[in-house]
Amino acid sequence: MHPQAKTYNPKEVLRRLPQNEQFHFFVDLNDYTGKSAHNLAQFCNILNRINEKSISFHFERYDFERWIGGTLHDPTLARRINKLKKTQTEEKLSEEKVRTLVHHITKNRITELKNRLPNKRHNPYSKSSKDKKHKKTTRITKKEIMYVSDKHKIIWICVPGTGTRSFEKAAKEAEFDFVLAGRDKHPGTDIPMPLHFPASIAKEIIPVHKWATYEKIAFIRNPYDWMNSIYNHRSIKNIGFVAENAPFADFVRKNDKTPYLWYVDDNNNMLIDTLYKTEELKKVFLRFGLKYFHINTTSFKKPKQIYTPELEGIMKKRFWREFKHYE
Repeated sequence: MHPQAKTYNPKEVLRRLPQNEQFHFFVDLNDYTGKSAHNLAQFCNILNRINEKSISFHFERYDFERWIGGTLHDPTLARRINKLKKTQTEEKLSEEKVRTLVHHITKNRITELKNRLPNKRHNPYSKSSKDKKHKKTTRITKKEIMYVSDKHKIIWICVPGTGTRSFEKAAKEAEFDFVLAGRDKHPGTDIPMPLHFPASIAKEIIPVHKWATYEKIAFIRNPYDWMNSIYNHRSIKNIGFVAENAPFADFVRKNDKTPYLWYVDDNNNMLIDTLYKTEELKKVFLRFGLKYFHINTTSFKKPKQIYTPELEGIMKKRFWREFKHYE
């Protein structure tokens, strides 16, 4: 890997490059396609429409990894693409499949980087800089990402507000073989990993053979209860919600995230094999021989929030897929 690839920041990785540092797509030596990428976003767009022969040519020569690691200074994305080499060898992937995987990994990485760019918009509900600094430090020390069990051949995608803490305590008490998949920070960087991986990113990190053969499970919660929980926990869980210190009504209006973001890929294809209701937590615990725990991770209790007709309308429109599970 290029020596400059050991450190980076999102803004640098996403920057526009001068002509001499752009990625130029070839089909073969001295056979230029006429396409060049001046930044990572354009590189991703070209991947989706360039001749498959060009993808294969650069993929086999490790050109993508060299440019991404050495010029853009993003060792994380370079490693993710490099991991496909083993998959290609073992599964004999077609040129189109290689293109799809490289494009998918790159697109998800761009989303991660954009989410880590400083948000300069004024937030009337934001806390003091001291509180923000404390929150960031707390987030880096957490490892609650997802769970993988080789013994039970299970991948548990942990969705915020759906019982992850309860399972974590039960698994530790029973010395269960579920392992935390993830690190405090992205490898070789000071950028913290997200507390809860969506399935689309988990798919990139977990070995291909495990993702293909293990059962992917997750929990879904009644949308009203889920929103209450997320609102009540917003002060200690940095999971990307806006207006974290807002009144409940503004919190509902401004946040368009729903649990389904953790279950599906970019094309809204379901990646979870078994989706349990949170009311079934105890049943799932028993399935794995675990003692059932119900844990509230906050040190305070708040009354159930009041949903006005306006807020109910917003919830029903935004969470229509989640509500279908409770019909």
